[in-house]
Amino acid sequence: MTKIILISIPMFLLHAWEEYAYQFYLFDPLFGWLGAVFGISALSIFLIEQAIVLVLLLITAYKLYRSTLIVVGLIIIFEISHISISLINFSYVPGLITSLPLLALGTIYWWRFLTLARK
Repeated sequence: MTKIILISIPMFLLHAWEEYAYQFYLFDPLFGWLGAVFGISALSIFLIEQAIVLVLLLITAYKLYRSTLIVVGLIIIFEISHISISLINFSYVPGLITSLPLLALGTIYWWRFLTLARK
């Protein structure tokens, strides 16, 4: 599992760059809503969220706790939203390109996690 987590870190960094470069924080209304709640910009909320994900990945790579493994797996699965929204709207959604390899990695991740959980 550690190898998969270590592979996911640069993939998530690239994914974060794609979302940042194409302003995903303006596309997803949740960032604007949270920004309004906390009195900061949608971009700030986006950057905080990306930092939290990176720290979570680093912690999980360092020590494999079942709870953090599940949360990381759910985050990887959540990347499906880029693909589904693109298919529904027939248009590009920021983060789409890098979500495709993350989806493949997520499949391997959950297969490995469930295999280890059965032992």
